[in-house]
Amino acid sequence: MTIKNTLKFVSISSKGFKTIFLSALLIIALLSLPATPIVFAQLSTNGDKSPIVKDVQGNVNIKYEGVKQKVVDRLLEQLDRKDIDISERDKIIEEWIKKYKALEQRLSQRAPDEKLALQAREELANGNLDKAEALLQRSLEQNLKIDEEQNRKAAADAYELGSIKELKIEYREAQKYYLKATQLAPDNTIYLNQYGRILHDLGEYKKAIEFFEMALKSDINTFGKDHPDVAIDWNNIGAAWQALGEYKKAIEFYDLALKSDINTFGKDHPNVAIRWNNIGAAWKALGKYKKAIEFYDLALKSDINTFGKEHPNVAVYWNNIGMAWNSLGEYKKAIEFYEMALKSDIHTFGKDHPKVAIRGNNIGAAWQALGEHKKAIKFFDLALNSGINTFGKDHPKVALRWNNLGMAWKALGEYKKAIEFYDLALKSDIKTFGKDHPDVAIDWNNIGAAWDSLGEYKKAIEFYDLALKSDIKTFGKDHPDVAIDWNNIGMAWRALGEYKKAIEYYEMSLKVFRAKLGDDHPYTKSVQGNLEYAKVMMK
Repeated sequence: MTIKNTLKFVSISSKGFKTIFLSALLIIALLSLPATPIVFAQLSTNGDKSPIVKDVQGNVNIKYEGVKQKVVDRLLEQLDRKDIDISERDKIIEEWIKKYKALEQRLSQRAPDEKLALQAREELANGNLDKAEALLQRSLEQNLKIDEEQNRKAAADAYELGSIKELKIEYREAQKYYLKATQLAPDNTIYLNQYGRILHDLGEYKKAIEFFEMALKSDINTFGKDHPDVAIDWNNIGAAWQALGEYKKAIEFYDLALKSDINTFGKDHPNVAIRWNNIGAAWKALGKYKKAIEFYDLALKSDINTFGKEHPNVAVYWNNIGMAWNSLGEYKKAIEFYEMALKSDIHTFGKDHPKVAIRGNNIGAAWQALGEHKKAIKFFDLALNSGINTFGKDHPKVALRWNNLGMAWKALGEYKKAIEFYDLALKSDIKTFGKDHPDVAIDWNNIGAAWDSLGEYKKAIEFYDLALKSDIKTFGKDHPDVAIDWNNIGMAWRALGEYKKAIEYYEMSLKVFRAKLGDDHPYTKSVQGNLEYAKVMMK
């Protein structure tokens, strides 16, 4: 998911990482998060492969062979009702079709005497998910009334009901049925893994690990350690540890999965490439960017050998290597890899695709970091046009592109142009979220910062105050974002020579930072410096 970059009083940072000024004597020093003052959080691209899945593929072309059009129409209706982001639909539809076909096949293999399950299969084939669900519910209830020998059938019913609920995008209900399947057939590793996966998707990572470990133990007893199912179990445990921020533990399990898959498939296989990618992602999360590059490069070479250069997976690895170089501050190297990813994705998807917009945005971000703001604008424009063609103008990702263009124009000293783009982002975000939303507060803050740069301090205060009110409604008063708003308003009053007012805002800001971040945090020290400076000027 891309994250909008923001300005907090003249400095640039990522949403959620607002920066503030430190004034000491006659010097106003800019403070930002570690490293560069421009932090492009959107560099964690949607193209990154998720480490949790039995088969992690960056597929795009959806094929409907063997699926009736009315079934697909039913899915599209479900997606519309659930308000699924259009950028995620290709992947969701493809996974949905896979799950649908697998469920239909399993139902067709039920015994002739399981009439309700077979009727459910007919309804499923006609796209009638509700009727299929009702029939399977009846079958489950009937089988539960029979003795324990029928538990296998009841477990299968529960599992298929979970699959139906997933197709209906009702994940909490799916969780209940998958749990029932594991209770009825505790030795079935398919059910254990599926329940672990739905727990992972719902953010219940520690519980997911319990079930992944049960599946692992059973699969090792059945197959031995060098088997694809065992590698998947290890991978899934690693993914859950990674989601918990336990990156070294994640690497241990990814490494076990990697060794098993190499023994099974050899080095040039998509599964092996995925394991290398996942290890690279974990090292990157640990800040070990060169190690991450080593593993991303292994994944890249493997997939080039498997698929050739013009393949979505290969583009993902080029992008991932670019991100790692970007994290090292090697922006020109990052651009080289981003451009290869961009070229490949344009070849695969055409220019008007979310992935193409992400690549363009990443290249723009790297040029911005190099101070090449006009080059950055060129690529931000590419990302913007692609985003508008894909999503229309009123979409958070389009607002992000307008925001980025505003930042680039501001860096060039074109503050009024910057305000034009920030205002477009603001209007779009208000339509999407309403006024009381963090993104909208950031837009107001950015406009305030641009007016501040023009010396229009009272106008700046108007927009900072709007950001403040929104953030208070969202977070309450005891939140770092609110503390930053107070600091920024204080800075504008200081610029107007209203030191008493400035001190009031600095004191409110400092109180929150001390309580939430401690005395040694850079933000706390910054506001302390601002407060001391204002007090000196009052004398």
